[in-house]
Amino acid sequence: MRYLLAGLLLLLVSCAPPKSSKPIDRETLLPQLSQLPGVVVSATEPLSFGYPEQVMFGSRAVLPMPGGPQLLNPLAQFLKQHPQTLWQVDLRVQTIYGAEYDQTLAEKRSELLASYLLSKGVNLQSLYFQPSFADGDPLVFTLMSNKPTTE
Repeated sequence: MRYLLAGLLLLLVSCAPPKSSKPIDRETLLPQLSQLPGVVVSATEPLSFGYPEQVMFGSRAVLPMPGGPQLLNPLAQFLKQHPQTLWQVDLRVQTIYGAEYDQTLAEKRSELLASYLLSKGVNLQSLYFQPSFADGDPLVFTLMSNKPTTE
């Protein structure tokens, strides 16, 4: 009987929902984001921030602009301070050279950014890189409420 009760107790404990991490407080993140050099924070939902054209990357460059570490180091520090926060990282490129070139450039920028952030101790499992041939700001981080599902 003792083992049966212990087994039932173990079963009930294993069915309990996991402790949720502390909810993301937009009001806490906003002042920190506004301190990041070169960043433009979006006022819309979901929370997002980005680096407009010619701030992080030159028009056809894989490498960040001169002074890139002055932008990337504070970004890495911010991401390390919020390891439970999930971000979709859009790297967009649209040039006159065509979709194939632009997609490749976006992918190379994504690889370089991921490598740099990893070297600074950022947990890449909280970042979901989306390199694409698309119009818009070249680098945008959008707050995600859940991990994306893979199909």
